[in-house]
Amino acid sequence: MKKYLLYLLMAFAAISFTACEDDAEPMGQSIRADVPELNFEGQNGAEQTVSILSDGDWVASAPEWITVTPNYGTGNMTVSIKVADNLDTDGTLAAERKGSVTFSVLESAATVAIIQAGDPAKKPVEPAKITIAEFNAAAEDETVFYELTGTISGVKSTYYGNFNITDPTGTVYVYGLYDKQGGEYGAFENLGLSEGDLITLRGYRGSYNGLIEVMGGYYVSHVASLVSATPSEVELPIEGGEFEIALAYKGESFEVAIDDAAKSWLNMGAIRPDGDTTRISFSAGENLGGLRNATISFTSSKGDVVSTVTTNVKQEGSIVDISIADFLTKEDGPALYRLTGKIKSIVKEEYGNIYLEDATGEVYVYGVTATAVEKNDKSFASLGLKVGDILTIVGTKSSYKGEPQAGYNNVPAYYESHISYTESTVADFLAASTGDAYYKLTGTVKNLSNGTYNNAEIYGNFDLVDEAGTSVYVYGLTKAPVAKNDKSFASLGIKEGDKVTLIGKRAEYKGTAQVGSAYYISHEAGQTGGDEGGEGGGEATGGYSWTLESGAFGTVDAFKSSVTAGTPALTWTTAITWGANGGYIGFDTNDSARGLQLGSGSKPATAFSLETTATGITVSSIVINGSIASSGTAKVSVYVNDAKVGETVTLTTTATDYTFTLGSAVKDAKVKIAYENTQKAMYLKSVTLK
Repeated sequence: MKKYLLYLLMAFAAISFTACEDDAEPMGQSIRADVPELNFEGQNGAEQTVSILSDGDWVASAPEWITVTPNYGTGNMTVSIKVADNLDTDGTLAAERKGSVTFSVLESAATVAIIQAGDPAKKPVEPAKITIAEFNAAAEDETVFYELTGTISGVKSTYYGNFNITDPTGTVYVYGLYDKQGGEYGAFENLGLSEGDLITLRGYRGSYNGLIEVMGGYYVSHVASLVSATPSEVELPIEGGEFEIALAYKGESFEVAIDDAAKSWLNMGAIRPDGDTTRISFSAGENLGGLRNATISFTSSKGDVVSTVTTNVKQEGSIVDISIADFLTKEDGPALYRLTGKIKSIVKEEYGNIYLEDATGEVYVYGVTATAVEKNDKSFASLGLKVGDILTIVGTKSSYKGEPQAGYNNVPAYYESHISYTESTVADFLAASTGDAYYKLTGTVKNLSNGTYNNAEIYGNFDLVDEAGTSVYVYGLTKAPVAKNDKSFASLGIKEGDKVTLIGKRAEYKGTAQVGSAYYISHEAGQTGGDEGGEGGGEATGGYSWTLESGAFGTVDAFKSSVTAGTPALTWTTAITWGANGGYIGFDTNDSARGLQLGSGSKPATAFSLETTATGITVSSIVINGSIASSGTAKVSVYVNDAKVGETVTLTTTATDYTFTLGSAVKDAKVKIAYENTQKAMYLKSVTLK
């Protein structure tokens, strides 16, 4: 009888195929190229073209010796492809080289293989054979390929070939497997690869959102796994239960390992032969906490060949009610939390990307769906939610580029309930009955410090006067919905004369109508009164507007250090920092009309700023229409007289007006607009000073 060995090992890290994106964009679903391969001469190779057929926004990626023009676009287009001369360091013709151009649109991609002739007497350099630990420590370089050998685990896509590969030194994620260098997807399925197989492949060291990946990977060889385990996924209810794994192995023995984090709640039971398989039982007790996961590893070896497969166990858990501040302190993971707050802003309505705010803070929610689903089904619009609604969601804690968010491994948060409101005039509000219904009101703040109630500027007690001149008393305004006034009014920077939008209930005090349970939505600075001897005081004097045109900042090689433009004309000092690959300046003439483009996917601008002294203009707010390319990371901040105005804003892919409001109007303001960026193109369409 074979000897059964049992000991506990560390679990292999499970790395997700799809990284979080603050701004998941509907780019389209399909793309293809009219040719599978292009051949070029070793020197002075003629430029060739490829026709791209797509229904969305696409972007091209290629090694540095291949130039694609344009390298991004929308829909059907023809692109030009050129290659650099294939020369050795001594100026002679090098060995033949191969590469590829990948055209990507959302979840689809089309690849064109590029083959450049070389000296037939020279043999191409074989990739170095290294361990996964050495690969992870190597420099990121798409021109240097390595050969890796390890065990397949954590398969995410059998068509594209997305999986983990593990050797004794570590684990790395393989982002797609071609059948040959620059070849086609489908190798994983066509070759019958499966979890536990020992595979040899080649690829270069890349990364995505900080995650090290094997990119451009292509198949070399494999040895079929010595072990298999069925099922590969197990789901347990909150109350727990038992399950059984059917194990088949061809090695001399087998080993079972439960990851350390699950040893306290997942137990192994009996092992019994059953024909050609071995059945192993496991059990888990009631789960009194949040959702929890475990990985069970099964390993078999024969000689120098070692194969490992895994079964993932998920047990449902309770949902924890939590404030946003406490939620932000939690570790990333699958545990479920219930959050309630007002919808502060809707970043992308199609996917339900929003900011949710309660009395303790705010959090970015990476997608809200109508029900619990594994992938965003774009059902947010069906909920009819809007800014200001009090929303309750259930989701997991995650992070994107170090920033916390709700939503984990691309699984969106899901809707539980919401409280909405009716837009109303003050007169209609006064005519309504008292109750729990919410109303949205807009008006001017009056009598903020009239002594009607002590500490009025702390608790937010004032008269609200709408455009019709009708007034109602607001008994306390807070930053977000709260059960009891938290004195957050002072943090809003609202002053007498400001125009404020709020949501509250129809209430009464001693027979007099008032707004109760009111929470803040937005405000605009009002007139601040005149300076002695001056004309017009702090009132905005006409404002300023500037819609940028193509060529507004010159060219990459002749970037204008100052620009005089807009109505009335102002002189702006400009500064831009390009990445290591140089720069690109363009103008968006597509339907998206995003304005002046700074940088591109392969040549991003890392920083850009505009600065002016707004002589003769009194400024109460700055409105910037900006945006980014798909998967871009641009942010914008605004400063007046070197003081930051509001919060830094992460731009979206849609040309959007972003308003930065001052606490009070500033005369002759020195205004600075600062972009920061790490990848892709960023856009600036217009600047308005009010």
